[in-house]
Order: sequence, then C-alpha cells, then structure tokens
Amino acid sequence: MNLSRTCSPHRTYRPMAGTCLMLTLMLWAAHGLAQTPEAFRYQAVARDGGGQLVVNTAVGLQFQLHQGSASGTVVYAETHSPTTNAQGLFTVGVGEGSPTSGTFSAIDWSTGPYFVEVGLDPAGGTTYSSIGVQQLLSVPYALQAKEADTAGHATTSDTASYAAQAGPPGSAAGEIRYWNGTAWVSLPPGSNGQPLVFCNGAVRWGNCPVQARLNNGETPCAIANSGMPLDSLWGKSYLGGLIAYLDPNTCQGFVASMNATEAVWMVQSSSSSNPSDCAITYFGTSTDLFTGAANSALIDAPPCNTNAVHDLHVVVGPAWSLPSKDELAQVYAHLHLNGYGGFLATPYWSSSENGPSSAWAIDFANGSSLSAGKDDTNAYFWCMGVKYF
Repeated sequence: MNLSRTCSPHRTYRPMAGTCLMLTLMLWAAHGLAQTPEAFRYQAVARDGGGQLVVNTAVGLQFQLHQGSASGTVVYAETHSPTTNAQGLFTVGVGEGSPTSGTFSAIDWSTGPYFVEVGLDPAGGTTYSSIGVQQLLSVPYALQAKEADTAGHATTSDTASYAAQAGPPGSAAGEIRYWNGTAWVSLPPGSNGQPLVFCNGAVRWGNCPVQARLNNGETPCAIANSGMPLDSLWGKSYLGGLIAYLDPNTCQGFVASMNATEAVWMVQSSSSSNPSDCAITYFGTSTDLFTGAANSALIDAPPCNTNAVHDLHVVVGPAWSLPSKDELAQVYAHLHLNGYGGFLATPYWSSSENGPSSAWAIDFANGSSLSAGKDDTNAYFWCMGVKYF
C-alpha cells in the first residue's frame, strides 16, 4: 500500500550539472519489507538528460536523512549500488544500505519532520551529486507506530500499579472515575442524553450551576449567551448583591443590595441657614432603566444630606444607588416574586420623581406603583440599593 505523497507519479527531478540522470521518486511504507521492518521502500525510474530510460545500468546512490528542515542535521546516511532493469526501474530499501553515519533503528520518528536527500553517481561510483531533498510526509508511519507500541506496552506490574491507583472497579455500567487533583473520585451513571461537563475542577452530569460559574469568574452575559435562560441568573450572588436584571444584547445589568434602610425621601429645609436639610424642588430625575445612579447623584448633591440616598449610602454603602422606578420594578419581578432577597411586603422608594413635591415608590405587597410626598413623614419607606455591571 502506498502511504506517501512525497511526489507525484509523473514528477521528475533534474540532477545537478554534470549528472545525466533524472529520477521519478516513489516511497512506500516499511511494511513492504517483511524481513527488515526497520526500513522503507525507495523506487525510482532513471532517465538520461534527453529523457531516455537508462536500462540495465549500475548506479551509485546515497541517502541522507535531515531532521527539522531540508538543511537540518543529518541524523542518518547510507549508500546503495542498485542496477536498473529493462524499464530503467530500480528499488532499494532505505535502512538496508551500507550505513555511513548514524543508526537507522535509533531514529526517533516522532521528533520530525524529516527530509530525505538523494545523491547520485550515474557511473556507479561514490562521487554523489545531490538531485533533490524531499520531506517525508507519511513515511515511515509504520516505524513510528512500532515505536509507539513498544513505548506504550504495559507490563503486568504496571497494570497492577494502575489498578491500585484507580481503586476498586465500578459498581454500575456507566460509572465514571476521575482524578480531582488529589484522589480518584467516582461519578455515578447519568441518564440517557444527559451531558457530561467539567465544572470548577469536578466532573458532573448536567449543566454547571450558574452560581459556580459566576464564582469561577464568568460574567452574567457570558453565561446567558452560552444558552442558559435569563431567569437562571436571577437571585445569584454577584458583586456583593443579587442579580436582578440583565440585557443580553448590551451585557448591561444590575444587582440589588441585600441590605436596606428606612427613610423619608427628603427632609424639607426649615430654614436657609440649615445646610443639613434640602429644599423641596424638582431635580429632573428619570424613571428609565440604568438611570438610578444619575438620579441619586442629583438628589444627594451638596449641601443636601438629609434624604433617602444619603441614608442609603450610610447604611448600605457609597457604591450603591437608589434604583429608578423601572429598576425597582425589575427587582420586584425577578427577585421578590421568586423569593430572593428577603424583601418585605411593604413600599420601597425609587429615585424617580413624580413632580416637584412627590416621588415614586413600588409596593412590594402587590407590585403596584404609588406616589408619595417627598417630605411626608408618613411615607417612611424602605430603601434598597442597586449596582450596575
């Protein structure tokens, strides 16, 4: 069987100046040499400079095997003195000639590539002229396979050692044993069609848990875009809060704080000399998603420091913002209705105004929107924070 594409059957190699032969090269794998497997076939048709066959003539051949490149180190060389037949054809076994350098059986075929350079003396002597260098593409796979078989052959003691390391045999069809870094661990068989995944250093059936993926550094957007449903993200811990919203198209989202405080939306200024209070005014806030941070900055701008945003920063932290009305609605729908966050069934303030003297809140008892006075002491509502990612 021909395992080589070293050259086309119709391609000729012209010798260097002073050499009057052209050779058509063909290489066969080593299995063709039944008595000497440490070799591979080389067959050529000899023609003279005019293209005529050179028949029944002794020629001198030299083979050099270069490692790495056509001009790489010669790891093996040998010579032959074949005689062409009536059709100008001759065949030799590379590895069966007279070695002049190296040992053919010692060649490590896995550390290639290897290139064969052919030298020719048409007079049958040893004054060789190089007629070309060709890479061994498929040859000699049989030789490399032989090396692999020798290297991979396990002894009885090896098998016993492996068995001892792997532990006892399984107890059910489909049981899997894997190395977790310190010990062999057994995984019971899964169900038909169930995927097998590698999750945070462990092999498991089914999908890798979303929280585990987040803990391992994946972003919510990457998880959503991997095929996981959006609602699998709601309530998962991320950036110090619980994921309440994600837009998979823009990868923008936010988390809600797990802490809250009660406050009046804003305490009206009792006198112009009291810098701790703020005048009731229209700040121009928005109800849209991702506007809570800008709203909070408007509300808590100096010298005001008696308002819901200020109290939120004191209790929850300065990195959090009072959510806009639409953001608060997402927290209610995605977290509270699904039992995440431990929110109370009571109104929560938003940072969105309904006019100069009132602001929006959402009643977590039923999800309804309600408008309350900014400085109404009866509207002492809860305030939670949101943080964007």
